[in-house]
Amino acid sequence: MLLLFALTVIVCHSQEAGAATISVKNFGVAGDGTSDDGPAIRKAVEAATKGGPGTKLVFESKAYRLGANKGGNGQIRLVDVDGLTIDGNGSTLLLHPQNGMFDVLKCRNVVIRGFTIDFDPLPFTQGTISSVDAGKGFFDLEFHKGYPLPLPDEAVKKRLGKGGWRWGSVIDPKERHRRWGIADHYSIDSINLVAGRTYRITVAPSDAKQLTPVRPGDRFFLPLQLTEKGERAFGSNITVKESTDCTIEDITIYSARCGMNYAITRNEGLITLRNNKITFKPGSTRICTTWKDGMHVKDNRVGPLIEGCYFEGMLDDSINISANTAMATKIISPTEFQLMGPAFSAGDDVMVFEPKTGKIRMTMVVKATAQGRDHLVTLADPMEGVITGRKQREHVKSTHFYNMSYVNNGFIVRNCTFKPQRRHALLVRCSNGLFEGNTVDGVGGAAVWMGNEMGSFYEGPFPTNNIVRNNTINNTQLPAIKIYTRAGGKAKLTRNIKVEDNTITVLPEKLGISVLNAASVECRGNRILDQQGTDIGAAGVILND
Repeated sequence: MLLLFALTVIVCHSQEAGAATISVKNFGVAGDGTSDDGPAIRKAVEAATKGGPGTKLVFESKAYRLGANKGGNGQIRLVDVDGLTIDGNGSTLLLHPQNGMFDVLKCRNVVIRGFTIDFDPLPFTQGTISSVDAGKGFFDLEFHKGYPLPLPDEAVKKRLGKGGWRWGSVIDPKERHRRWGIADHYSIDSINLVAGRTYRITVAPSDAKQLTPVRPGDRFFLPLQLTEKGERAFGSNITVKESTDCTIEDITIYSARCGMNYAITRNEGLITLRNNKITFKPGSTRICTTWKDGMHVKDNRVGPLIEGCYFEGMLDDSINISANTAMATKIISPTEFQLMGPAFSAGDDVMVFEPKTGKIRMTMVVKATAQGRDHLVTLADPMEGVITGRKQREHVKSTHFYNMSYVNNGFIVRNCTFKPQRRHALLVRCSNGLFEGNTVDGVGGAAVWMGNEMGSFYEGPFPTNNIVRNNTINNTQLPAIKIYTRAGGKAKLTRNIKVEDNTITVLPEKLGISVLNAASVECRGNRILDQQGTDIGAAGVILND
C-alpha cells in the first residue's frame, strides 16, 4: 500500500511537471514571418500565466510577426505573475511600430530569454544629404530606397502638436556613427517634399548655424514618431515595472520605436539584464540601431545588475541610471507639499535640495496620497524656503525633492561592451554602484558621465560611493570619465568615488579623467595613453577637488 502511494505521487509529479511546459505551437501560430501571430501568442501567454509558478512558455526557432495591437504598449503584458519563464529559443519577433514587445508589471521571478526583436515596417528612416543651406537653415535629404517616407508635415503637427519634438543626427558617410565634430543632433521645424524621395528638412532657428559644417554626402537618421497610418509609435521595447527578482537575458534588438529599448522603473527587487544586445541587423544598410537609451533605469529600490551586454549604433546613452526629480507645485504648510514627479509612500527617505545654495536636507515621508500625476506628501520635518516649480527649463532654481528609497542603490554594470553611438556608455546619478570589467570603444560622449542634472530632464540625485574599476576605454569624444556636481555655492555633493586600474586611450586634446566640484575622488593605478600608446599620466587628468 505504501509502495502504491509512492508510485502515485511520482506519477502525479511527473504529469504536473509536463503540464508546466506550454508551447506556442499548440495555439495556432504560423511562425512564417508573414501571418499575424499576435493573437495566438497572447492566448498562449494567457494560458501560461494560469499555470502557476514554474510554468514555462516556449517558442520554436522561427519568425513570428505581430501586427498592431490596441491592447497597450506591449504585445505581451504580464501583470502580477509569479514564476513564469518565456523562452524564445532564438526566435525572431517582427513587431508593428504601434507596439513594443514585453510589459512586465508587478511580477515576481519572471524570466524572459532567447528572442531577437525587429520591426516591420521600420520605426525610423534615413537618407543622404544632397544640399545644405545653413543661411536659410535647411538641407535637402534623399531618403534611401527601402526605408519609409515621412508623413506630410501637416499631419504630423496635427497629430503630435507640442508633443512632436522631432530631431535626428547627421551620420558619418563612411562609418556608422554620428559625424564627430559637429552638433550631435538637430531639432527639426518642418519636413516638406521637394520631388521624388527628396525632402527639405528645416531645422530650428537655434540650430541653423550648426549646419555650416554639414556636407552633401553626409547621411541623416530620422526617427518616425507616427506609423504609416498616423498612430503614435512611442514607448519601450521591454518594460519592467514594480517587479522583483526578474531576469531578461539573451535578447537581441535591431530597432526600436521613439522610446527606450529597456525601461526599468520603480522595481522593488533586483532586475537582472544579462547577455542582451542592441546591434545592427546583419547584412542591413541601417546607419543607426535605435533612437533613445539602450537601458533607461529609473527610480528602482535596488540595482539593477547589468552584465555581458552589448551596445552600438544608438542616438542616446547606452545606459542611464538615475532618479526622477520631484518639485513642489503647491506649498500647503512647511511640512505639506503637493509634489509633481515620482511616487512617494509613507516611510520613504527624502532628500530636499536647493540648487541655488547647494544645500541638502534629509527627512522622511509621514503620509503620501496620490492625486493624479501629483502626490500630496507630509514630511516628518518642516522645510522652509521651498521654491515651487514644474521641471521646466526656467525653473532651474526651484527646490528638488528626491525619493532616496528608490535611487537604484547598489547598481552593477560589468563585462559589457560599448561601441560607437551618439552619447555616453554609462550616465549615472546614483550611488553604491560598480562599473567594472567593461570595454568602451569610440562612444560619442564619455565612458562614464557621473553627476546630477537640472534644467532639462531634471535627473539626480548625487553619485556617492561608486567604483569605476578595471575597464578598457578607447577614443571617447568627451573625457573618458567625467565626475562632477552641478549646484550653487560650490557644493561638492558628488563624493567618495574610486577610479582605479582602468586603461584609457585618449584622442588628441581629450582627457582621460575629469573631476569638477566633487569631493574625495580617489584615482589610482590608472594608465592613460595617447594614440601612440605612450603613458601620459597626469597630462590626461584634471582634478579640481
